[in-house]
Amino acid sequence: MTATTSATALIGVNGQIVQIECDITNGLPGLVIVGLGDKAVVEAKERLRSAIKNSGFSLPPKRITLNLAPADLPKDGSGYDLGMAVAILSASGQLPDVPLEDCVFMGELALSGQIKATKGGLVAAQTALDFGKRRLFTAASSSIEAALLEEVKVFGVHNLLEVYHHLIGQKVLSCTPVTPWQPTLQPDGIFPGHGRNLWPTYRQTRNRDRHRRQSQYYVGRPTGSW
Repeated sequence: MTATTSATALIGVNGQIVQIECDITNGLPGLVIVGLGDKAVVEAKERLRSAIKNSGFSLPPKRITLNLAPADLPKDGSGYDLGMAVAILSASGQLPDVPLEDCVFMGELALSGQIKATKGGLVAAQTALDFGKRRLFTAASSSIEAALLEEVKVFGVHNLLEVYHHLIGQKVLSCTPVTPWQPTLQPDGIFPGHGRNLWPTYRQTRNRDRHRRQSQYYVGRPTGSW
């Protein structure tokens, strides 16, 4: 049996949808992950085994292949864990036939099945929107950042079992409320005499190399072009 879920890859400050394909066939039992993943991705098979079993599910005694597509795109980090776990549950028949086409899954799995936060929540939400996805499942601590984009329904989840119960409609979760971003103003600003404005002008940072390099980086200008 096969199943497909979606995750996101962080490429600089942009994102790319990654299709997680799971195929379960007869053969020597084992779990293989392909798709140009780094060490954290390869090690996910140990986290998946424990997290799935400790959440009350079973890992089929068959050959399980997980493919992260596109295969030529490097994948790094542990944020693919949740998507791979859902793909395994769906392909093995433990997750009923529920629509997953509009879902994006993001989060690292602990051995207990708990979901840990990973970086790039807001980028993941924007990427989901760009590729026509409308639901994002991520760790509860990452959901506030991702929910800044109100066009995507963000669900903050604590463990794999919560995701399962929501998908089958047994215990539907509420979306993380959208909280408009507000910069935190400091009484005297970043620099003395700067008042209550949070961000200094370039003139005020020109003799401070670190701040000058940061401002040049964020506006995309090379060092020394000012």
